[in-house]
Parts: sequence; structure tokens; C-alpha cells
Amino acid sequence: MTSLMTNLAAMTALQALKSTSTALERTQQNVSTGYRVDDAKDDAAYWSISTTMRSDVQSISAIQDGLGIASAMVDTAYTGLTSALDVVSRIKSLIVAAETDGVDRAKIQSEIAASQDALLDIAKSASFAGVNWLNTKIPDIQNASDDLRLSQIMSGIQRGSDGKLDLSTMSVDVAEVSLFNADGGGLLQADSRSPKTIGGIRHLDSYDPWTTNVTGYETYGPASIGSRATQIFLFDGPITFGASDTMSFDVTIGAEDDGNADLPAPYGTGHTTTLTINRALVDTVLPSAGGVVSTNGEWAAVLRAAVPAGDAPYVSIVASTYEHPVTHAYTYYIDFTDTQAWPGSEGTSMAISGFATTTSSSGGVGNTPFTDYGSTASEVNLSFSAFHVAQDVEINFSLGVYGHSYSYEIDRDTIETVLNQKDGVVESADEMVTVLSSIITNVPNLIIDSSGAGNVRLAIDRAADRSSGIHTGFSISNIDVNIEPLPAYDILDVDVEDDGMIDIYLQVVDAMEGRVTAAAAKMGAMQNAIASQRTYLEKLTDTANRGIGVLVDADMTEETTRLKALQTQEQLGLQALSLANGSPRALLSLFQ
Repeated sequence: MTSLMTNLAAMTALQALKSTSTALERTQQNVSTGYRVDDAKDDAAYWSISTTMRSDVQSISAIQDGLGIASAMVDTAYTGLTSALDVVSRIKSLIVAAETDGVDRAKIQSEIAASQDALLDIAKSASFAGVNWLNTKIPDIQNASDDLRLSQIMSGIQRGSDGKLDLSTMSVDVAEVSLFNADGGGLLQADSRSPKTIGGIRHLDSYDPWTTNVTGYETYGPASIGSRATQIFLFDGPITFGASDTMSFDVTIGAEDDGNADLPAPYGTGHTTTLTINRALVDTVLPSAGGVVSTNGEWAAVLRAAVPAGDAPYVSIVASTYEHPVTHAYTYYIDFTDTQAWPGSEGTSMAISGFATTTSSSGGVGNTPFTDYGSTASEVNLSFSAFHVAQDVEINFSLGVYGHSYSYEIDRDTIETVLNQKDGVVESADEMVTVLSSIITNVPNLIIDSSGAGNVRLAIDRAADRSSGIHTGFSISNIDVNIEPLPAYDILDVDVEDDGMIDIYLQVVDAMEGRVTAAAAKMGAMQNAIASQRTYLEKLTDTANRGIGVLVDADMTEETTRLKALQTQEQLGLQALSLANGSPRALLSLFQ
């Protein structure tokens, strides 16, 4: 249909041209910006995701800057510590050199003094951005609160459960790396954190007059050991047994001590065995002796043979010899020993009674008016003195009780919890009883109390456990304090011209060398952790940027090809529109 009123061809051409122009405009924008999604109207979902990811990338970039600062701080401390370690090792070697006879200790001391100055310079110069972990001014640094001791540095990021990025930090305990602190307590200064005798749990080193030095305390404490009962007789032989001669006596073992106030009645009577010796027995043991027992060794052999077979495991009979230290005269004895408590009785004792003989000599064995009771080790006493457990200090020890070993630990948290205080100090024997009672809960029939003399007693209730002699025993051993050995002097105190102190200073500097080494190792570990995090964040940034590109970047090859095609389509649309607009004019010419 041909119409003068409506030009359908022109309308169609115009719509096509508008569509092409719109597509061309968008393609030109993509080409000029490089983005396929430039704002929310292009693709709301992709734009939202990419915007969030760009924000994360910016946050990561800021965190990388923070990690760079943290890395520089740790690197500075590490460099200072390793440099100090070299100097400490140098001082240690100079102290060793000063032990040689004939050396000029004054010259060696001048080298040590120069090294001491170098240590101070290293500590003071190990500063970054105004922060110095090696030269500090923290009051009572080893017992200071966390807000004074801990320095926080950035360590990375993590996404929380709410989807937001959260900073993560790591703590540097300045007390573990400070070389010099204003009021003491640095790695190269005297350390006052020793818990000393730990309330009597351990002994001072009795072989070392310098009770405050690094080896001032033993790894063991009070101990008591039960012993067997013994009867000793002086041999008065020789003894001649004629054909009709006999000798007999009773041996009672395992009777309990009815005079022991700690041991309630009833008392076990033990077991009695009778020994009978005659000529036949002597000839069996000494077939060529003609009935004559000449020495204490021969007499012990005859007596052993007289013990009934069932009792033999419980009675030891041996010969012993004593040499006088001055006259060198020899004395010969016979020892009867209760080797173990008789079955069914916890007592340990030895008694000889009912002696009778027809021989001219008793061989030293006769009636004895007493019973020998083996000693019972059912308790230990701690000579208490107040002590302090600092932060991060762990005390471990073993308690041996009646052949069993138990292990325990005391730390500051234990003391503060049990005593309901915040200073980590055990002031009295009663407080020590409270602390020990809280941790020693698995030893049967154990009593822990304090005496009027201010000591602490650990004892087995004899009414509940009647064990005695070798079946008993208390000991404290394997004592370990995790922060020891501790130096008792500053490295700046070292002066090898004082000959009597050289060995002490060597121990002090050796301990300090170990502490500085441990501190440098901590800083090295932090260096690795920060470096790993920085590498990870770099990779994370690259990955995020690639993800953003996939979502919003334009494919420039595709977009330029599309641009050329749309430009061609625009030209064709213009020509089509021109032709469509020419049709009415051609129709009008028919009426001219």
C-alpha cells in the first residue's frame, strides 16, 4: 500500500537506525572505557560483585602496607638480636681466654668493655618508626601486664562469618626480646624470676657457695628412704661342734613396732622361725672341717643352711668385715637382715631369742634384749620459705611415694586460682598446703599439713597404710623450672680482673647466649610468617583482579569488530532511510 499520510518504510528504517545507533554508542563506550560493565545499569549483579571485590583489593593493599611496616619492625629487631648474639659470643670467648693462667686479664677486660659498649649501642639503635623492642622502659618487665608487655603488629586478614574482612594481628612479647630494660629484667640483665626453693620443694646447691648464680638449685628435694631391720653379731669363733653338740635359737621377723605412736593397734606379731645347728649340718656345709667353724664366712654359710627352706627368702645371713681406719685391725661380724616384710605383715623387724647351745662358743649369736625395727619413711618435711611464680613460669616435679611416681605442675594460674589472688606469691606454709593439696589429689592416704615450726609435711596415714621398712619411701625429684637457668648478674657486670668470679660470669654469659638465641629464633619465625602472608596477599590481589576483569572488562578484539560492523550498519540505515523518505516525493511527481 502506498500512502501519503504514513511512510511505513521510513518508520522501519528509522527504528533500525535508532537500534544501530544505541548499540554503536554502547560499543563505543566499551571501547573507550575498556569496561563491559561500567556502572550498575550495565549489569547490576556483576557491577555489585566487582565493586565489592575492588573494595577488598583496596583493603588488601592497605594491609600490605601495614605488613611492610610490621616486617620492617621485626627485621630491625632480628638484625639487632643477631648482632648482639655475635657480641655475646665474643664476650664468652674472652671470658674463657681469661681462665688461662698467665694471660693479661686487664687487656682482655678492655676488649670485654668495648663489647659491652657495643651491646648498648646495638640495643639503642634497633629502633623503627619510634619503636624499640630491644631497649625498653617497662616497670618490672617480667611481671608486667599484657598491655605493657605485648606489642601488636599486623599479620594479615581473614573474612568473618558476616562476610566482612577483619584484620589479624600477632603479639610480640617485649619481655622475650628486650636486651636491656630500664629497671632490669632484660635478656642481658640479671633475672629475678627464680622461685628459689619453691617453698622447700628443692634444695640449694650445697656444693656451690654462690647460691644466687645460675646453678644455685638442685633438681631434687627432700627424701626419706625406709630401711630393713638388721641384727649384727661379733664373731667369736672358732666354734667346735662335737658329735652330740647342738645350738638353737629363734629368729622373729616382720613384727610391728607396738611402741610407735603413729601406728595404731592391733600390732602384727610377725613370723618366728627356729634355726638348729648340729654336727651333721656342719659336716654337710664344711665336710673337711671336722666340726670346726673357723671363720665368720664359714659360720654364715652354716647359719644359712639352718634356715628352713620356706623361710630362706626372708632372712639374709652374711659375713661382714670392718677395718679400723687407724689401726687397720679387722673385726668380723655376722649380719642377719629382714630382706622383706613377712607375707601378711607390713612390719619390718628382726629379733633373736631363745638361744641355747652345748658348744663352748656361741659364735657371737646370743640372746639380745632388743628388737631392731627397720626405719619407716612415711613422710617428708619441706622447709618452707615464701616464693613467687612469675608469668609464664612452669614448675614441674615428681613425687615418689612407696614405689610409685607421680608428676605435678605448678604455675601462676594455679596459685592465683587456688589462693584467690593476683600476685603469684605463696606467703606462708598454710598457703603452700593449700596449693599442694589442690594438685596432689591422686596419692592414696596422703596427709598434707603444716607444723608449728612453719614447715610443710607430706605423710602417709599410718592408720590406713601400715607399710614399713623397704616398702616405704618419699622423694621429690625431677624438678624443672622452664625459665632456668637464670643469670644473676648483668652482662655489663662482667669483669674478668676479679679472678674469683670468672667461672660465675662464664655461666651467666652462657645462659644469656641461649636466651638471645631463643629471642632471635622467635623473630626469625615472625619474619617467615609475615613474608608468607605478604606473598599470599600478593597472589590474592592478582586473583581478585583477574576475577574482576572476567566480570566487567570488555573484550577489545570483539568490541572493535562489533564497532566496525555497527558503523557499517549505521551507514546502511542512513541510506535506507534516505530511500524511504524519497518515495513520497516520487509519488507526488505523478500529479505534476
